Amino acid sequence: MYPVLAEKRMLYLTPEGGTVFIGNLPLQRVNPTGASILELCNGKNTTDEICAALAEKYDDDIARVTRIVDQFLEKSKRIVDQFLEKSKERGNIFLTEEPSEHPLICGNRELWVPYYVSVELTKKCDLHCIHCYAEAGPPPVDELPTERWLKVLNELYHLGTLTVNITGGDPLAHPDIFDVLDFCEEKFHVIVSTSGYRIDKDTARKLSEYKSIETIQVSLDGPDPETHNSIRGRSDSFQKAVTALQLLSGLEPEVHVAMVVLPVNEDKIEETITLAKRLGANVFGAGRIYSVGRAKGKFPLSVEKMVALDKKVTELSQKYSDKTFIVRRRDPNVLQHTIGEDISLEDMLKYGDALMKAVGGNCGAGYRSVFIQSDGNVIPCGMLDNVIGNVAKTSVRDVLKSPVIQAFKGLAAPHADICGECSTRFLCSGCHALAYMYSEKNPHCKWRRYYEERVPCAE
Repeated sequence: MYPVLAEKRMLYLTPEGGTVFIGNLPLQRVNPTGASILELCNGKNTTDEICAALAEKYDDDIARVTRIVDQFLEKSKRIVDQFLEKSKERGNIFLTEEPSEHPLICGNRELWVPYYVSVELTKKCDLHCIHCYAEAGPPPVDELPTERWLKVLNELYHLGTLTVNITGGDPLAHPDIFDVLDFCEEKFHVIVSTSGYRIDKDTARKLSEYKSIETIQVSLDGPDPETHNSIRGRSDSFQKAVTALQLLSGLEPEVHVAMVVLPVNEDKIEETITLAKRLGANVFGAGRIYSVGRAKGKFPLSVEKMVALDKKVTELSQKYSDKTFIVRRRDPNVLQHTIGEDISLEDMLKYGDALMKAVGGNCGAGYRSVFIQSDGNVIPCGMLDNVIGNVAKTSVRDVLKSPVIQAFKGLAAPHADICGECSTRFLCSGCHALAYMYSEKNPHCKWRRYYEERVPCAE
């Protein structure tokens, strides 16, 4: 029999072993031996061949290795069976009688290589959004040339990155966007995040022809021109977004609608959901604003308002989600990143200490995922400006050797042992950017001191 990772499963290799994911949700962490076993479950090796390879690698007795492998594979299947109890798909591994090919293995044993990388191809954007974290508009003069971007992407591919989010600004405003997408084809899972402003019939057709593009995300911040345009800063931006969604509907990539909730549109979430559904979107996500970029200090949300927003989106999800359309929160949540459970803010406020203690960890920013800005600076995410390194000046491999990577890997999410009885510690939800944002209003924030003591370059 030929063990192989099941469909939609991914093995992410790290210096500490590895993790099996389904989508972005971690299912099972494994030590280096477990990672070695799963790495050989590529559909080309029989169980006996896996055992022989491991016995040779570890200079061990074949009979003992066979027992270990059999026990590990059985445990692996049992763990995922429990996780997917209500699902028709079961197991990380299945056995085939003939050799097959379905290996989905990424990461690296030597370095913490991010499996998810956001690539800010350009800051150029046709809009002037009032909340833009990147303060996008006219492109700066120091953006990476296309040739350099291709070298960066090539190095990420060979190091083991799985998914790239091509973003901006608006990546479709980059003159060589299709050269970049051509290069990514058959190398990465690709997400394209855009305002939709530049999507016409020909662009939609071209995007639909890429097998590597799994998701196209389009911003829609209201159900009417007045609301959307007041946020996006251009009088024709609503109609452009609607046209883009209409043109993309029914094509191969999934179409996601992203809504940022602000005071001007917080009472129009449901109307925006129904419009997105009518336009053929597959997924709708609504989330709170980050106090960075143009939004810095302008749109404060109280604890009560954030909990109310969370409850409202959850209720609307129950009302409108079906087999072809999903409504979900866009806010980060440490429970989602660690055990795949989406816990409400209300429950986090009630039970947060126990939940956080149970899962530990963090969102993965700075080591499982990074953000590369258009000038080559590598930062943990788009909302944190701690510079890990710069790929315009050095190789990706050298950037990933930075002590900042290790610092973020070991950085704990806000919890009671650090934060005491601080009322916002659960609202941070394991997101370092949110925690840092809230800490700016609290000069006594213990987590911020903890953060700045541990993260090199923290400002």
